[in-house]
Amino acid sequence: MNDAVFLHFLNRELLRSVGKSTDLGGADFIVRCLLLATNANLYGNFSIVSEGGYLTESQRSIVADCIKLDEIELVGERATADEFIATRQSIYLFDHLRYPMYFGGAKNLEGYLNGRIIRDDSVTDNLATILAKWVDDDSLELETIIGGLDAGILTNAKNLIGSALKARTNKAMTLSLFNPIFQDKEKVEAPHALARLLSALYAVDYMSLLEADIATGISQVAFYDRLSKGFPYFDIPILSEILKRIGFNQLLTPFSKNNEAIIYSRNADSHILLADCIFDFILNVSADIRVDEFPQHISRRKMLAEIRRLLSEDDAISESKNIDGIRDKAIGILNTGINKIKLKKRNAKHSAHIHGRERDIIVVGSEHKASLKDIYSGIITMALIENIVFDVALSFPGEKRTYVESIASVLRSRLKKNKLFYDADFQAQLARPNLDLLLQKIYNKNSKLVVIFLCSEYSTKEWCGLEWRAIRDVIKRKEDLRLMFIRLDSVDVDGVLSIDGYIDAGTFSYTEIAEFILERARLLRCQMV
Repeated sequence: MNDAVFLHFLNRELLRSVGKSTDLGGADFIVRCLLLATNANLYGNFSIVSEGGYLTESQRSIVADCIKLDEIELVGERATADEFIATRQSIYLFDHLRYPMYFGGAKNLEGYLNGRIIRDDSVTDNLATILAKWVDDDSLELETIIGGLDAGILTNAKNLIGSALKARTNKAMTLSLFNPIFQDKEKVEAPHALARLLSALYAVDYMSLLEADIATGISQVAFYDRLSKGFPYFDIPILSEILKRIGFNQLLTPFSKNNEAIIYSRNADSHILLADCIFDFILNVSADIRVDEFPQHISRRKMLAEIRRLLSEDDAISESKNIDGIRDKAIGILNTGINKIKLKKRNAKHSAHIHGRERDIIVVGSEHKASLKDIYSGIITMALIENIVFDVALSFPGEKRTYVESIASVLRSRLKKNKLFYDADFQAQLARPNLDLLLQKIYNKNSKLVVIFLCSEYSTKEWCGLEWRAIRDVIKRKEDLRLMFIRLDSVDVDGVLSIDGYIDAGTFSYTEIAEFILERARLLRCQMV
């Protein structure tokens, strides 16, 4: 499984909206659970860096390491720290007392924010648009994202909210924008309800943009669990209980000083196998107890009880100090648990009497796994290609597509979603005018490593020539580490000299070449730290 999680619990305003000030105990524990138990891409917005001063030393450490090593990817509306700070100063000027961090310069942000995922819309404008539609359209309901009580409170204050929106100009969508309209003591609950609505809409906006879910079961922000469409796969109590019972208890401990080991090992095949096995285990347990028939908190309690029954803590005792060694034993423990579920179902003769009627027993295996992209039916927005920073981009002539496709398939299975630029994967977005300008941007600026497949056709094809111009500009800037030559034959290509290094495709298999490319990509990531 390779899905996405938006780290909503690291948002300062979301914490404040549920009365938690900025006290999020266990944020590092939550991040470790997601790193160790899932293959999910983890995303945060720029504010977790700029407004993250409330985090403890341990929490800042794991978050900072994940960002620098690309395990948490930052998403924002501006490409550089200076641009980001300038826009924050503009929209938060009226609320500067609550956002003092934006009025002292871009302190230590440059290395975090440059080259991250840039969105081409404004979350502030999106929130204003949604609220304006709600004010004007009685058919729009809010119960699904904030519950009936808050929805009722805000419906009674709809006209006041509408008047504040009309006077907004370019101000940020913060609670301070609406405070002047809530002076009446009879409306004391409205500001709190509105704060929760703004935070919920903010989270949903990023979830939609990134095709992501959120982690659930975090006590401080449990109010927002209703936004999740993928429960129980990213539920922290469930993931942590599984991890503890398969031998990972020490790695979940704050200040365990294993941040880099955990992060680096996440790219290992053993991690992918373990995360898939955990997913299968959760899938089987949730099917067995029929989580869709109960409220989330009851399903969680039932699942935790079943996990404790299936996974003995004694089985988790391991002398191995190596993460891979723990994983190998953990996979065996989980498979034993899955087999217990299947045995239980066979003993039940594949049917059960539930609420007075017969229902078929469903035995769930890996062949039934569904992407959370499908589960989260409300998510439809795809990432725009011009806003993606790729780890690897491939430049080659069409005549060599069959060979390059073999390499791309290996890279695709090992890199995160939207981290490989292989043109066949983006056909819909490449069918547009001015494609030449887009391709030059991808190869010149929006790819960390560009792999060029040199051959006789490369030197004669028009589109290869266009890409090669953008690549030569990278050489001009002396960014040599961003380029990697794979030579398919001995024909000269203008601009490539005899002193330039390359990999001979005739000497190595396509899988070996893919591994060379992945090695270079990892080296570039390490260089960023």
